[in-house]
Amino acid sequence: MKAPFVIRAAEWAWAWAHESGRYVVPETFRVNLGDKILVVDAGYLFDGASIAPNGPHNEVMKAAAAHDMLYARGEWDDGTPCERIEADTVLFRLMREAKIATAICWLYYYAVRRIGWIPWNRYRRMEAREECTVFFLSPNDFEFNGWEMKDAKRLLPGG
Repeated sequence: MKAPFVIRAAEWAWAWAHESGRYVVPETFRVNLGDKILVVDAGYLFDGASIAPNGPHNEVMKAAAAHDMLYARGEWDDGTPCERIEADTVLFRLMREAKIATAICWLYYYAVRRIGWIPWNRYRRMEAREECTVFFLSPNDFEFNGWEMKDAKRLLPGG
């Protein structure tokens, strides 16, 4: 009886954080993991690194964006499935490449390995219902001045 309540409470917390959509990828970047490729396009909306405070200059943002996109899509650019552990490995590797302290990288990795099943499973259920799991702001309609959505400027008339 207690477990379903805990799962619902944890999913509610994740949904609240995710739907805030506080961050946007300012420039397209590419991630390789062996022969697997992920391109994260400018305009991708994501919730940032949920387990630590974020900021517009935080080196963790690129790693968080790639990780969030792999969780949301569940696949690489060529359509091959992405396992959750691969997405978590991308987070760890990109943080290490950004010269984040090893202990901090392991903390993030441990956190996503322990609780990442919550958003991962939620995304898979959304896919099963054919709901959209990835959201973008068009670079044709917005100018991105950093990672925070509040700094995006609308380019269309009337915006």
